[in-house]
Amino acid sequence: TGSTGAATSVFPRGGESNYTLVLIDGVPANSFGGDFDFGHLSTPNVERIEVGRGPQSALFGSNAIGAVVRITSRRGGPPSAAFNVEGGQFGTSRLSASTAGSHQEFEWGASYDQLLSDGMNGELLDNGLTVENDDYTRRTGGGSAGWRRGGSWVRGDLHHTEDERGFPGPFGSDPAGSYGGIELVSRGDNTRTVGSVAFFTPLSQRIGLRGQTGFNRYDSDFASSFGPSSAFSRRWNGGAQLDAAVGHGLVLSAGVDLLPERPGGTYIRGAASQEIPVERSAAGYFAEGRWNSNERVFITAGLRVDDIRRDQLEESPDRFSKRPVLPKDTMVSVNPRIAGAWIVRSTGADYTKIRGAAGTGIRPPDGFELAFTDNPELKPERSRSAEAGVDQTFAGGHAVAEATVFTNHYDDLIVAVGSFSGSSRYQTDNISNARATGLELALTLRGRVMQWGGLDLAGRIGYTALDTEILAVDQDDAAPPPFEVGQALLRRPAHSFFADASVTSGRVTAFV
Repeated sequence: TGSTGAATSVFPRGGESNYTLVLIDGVPANSFGGDFDFGHLSTPNVERIEVGRGPQSALFGSNAIGAVVRITSRRGGPPSAAFNVEGGQFGTSRLSASTAGSHQEFEWGASYDQLLSDGMNGELLDNGLTVENDDYTRRTGGGSAGWRRGGSWVRGDLHHTEDERGFPGPFGSDPAGSYGGIELVSRGDNTRTVGSVAFFTPLSQRIGLRGQTGFNRYDSDFASSFGPSSAFSRRWNGGAQLDAAVGHGLVLSAGVDLLPERPGGTYIRGAASQEIPVERSAAGYFAEGRWNSNERVFITAGLRVDDIRRDQLEESPDRFSKRPVLPKDTMVSVNPRIAGAWIVRSTGADYTKIRGAAGTGIRPPDGFELAFTDNPELKPERSRSAEAGVDQTFAGGHAVAEATVFTNHYDDLIVAVGSFSGSSRYQTDNISNARATGLELALTLRGRVMQWGGLDLAGRIGYTALDTEILAVDQDDAAPPPFEVGQALLRRPAHSFFADASVTSGRVTAFV
């Protein structure tokens, strides 16, 4: 929403932007409540990004209500280094350097990335104003170090990002003509540090143990004509998981996760109008079984129990939204997920596969939802999801066509109740609902799909049709103002597509 460095959100299959759990080298990188701004994500030393669509709370816990994005840094392999300098319009420049490699049992990875942009600063508008305060700066550094021997390994990861951006307002884009100036004061800067230590060791031929501990530290400061404000979030995580191959194509996993978290800021205040933090912790206990029959039938079933506890939050005398004492709260949530696939037909490298999945997810209230509520029993938002699809490979396995239909139902959404009579006696409550259904189509050409004039061609094209709907709130036939029942959710395109292609000749590769 805006130029470089402006808020960038992911809306998974019609879900909200805070429904995506983001893991950076295994550490939950979301802020308290699920928010994550992809606009500040740096990728020079990223090895891969995995996206799991649909609720994944059965394995990953709270905040994985709509999807999981897992980002893994590059480390190990033959020693290598890369250096890039880029420049472009709007005074934009980028400098990045990275390295990764292995030496005997030791492996490493490191990167630095700097992005600078003036935005539209200096451009003259039709109304005679010159744009200012549209610049953006981001600097990111990170490193990984690890050790391997036999089947065991241990590694540490550390990433730090600093960014600063001006917010000049909606100059030149306000169709109502109600905003004609340029905001010269509003400016925000953020710092985020994510670190972890992880290990894996085989306990026997069939059993392996893995574990991780990490932290996510986030600080944000914002200056505006209304005065300065700030927010912070502190999150720690730790967990362990056992994986056991029990024979006959069955693998079992079980583990525990611990996630204490502590947000605060200018707008979370107590009885004496002082800033106070929100103290909350979550303990998750999960188990999952994965079974396959002769590599033709695959079934995965998982269950997670989350024990979410919040300390007492003292009252706030805020004249706009008084908050009573919120007593200590404990909530136990059970989230299952089941998925299956069946290879109906297989001829050489080509096959036809039918697949499906269903599951549930939760997102606990964020710090601001707790700070401005008078509901002592504000519950997590919930999702129920199901999907079905078919995959068909051809051309000797070098091409695959995919089709997936899905439906998501979002319940207990937190809204300001406003003028609903009889719906709730609270200022905010879990009474809103929404729905999203869709169709995803994709065609992937991989490897040496075809050769033309000595060139290897590959590519991928995809399309999504999405239908979303705002439903009536509980005990009422209306939707949260200013919306109406049946209206589409904001920022969810009804049709979207992507395409990319690459061509390789020897050591040279080009893409579009």
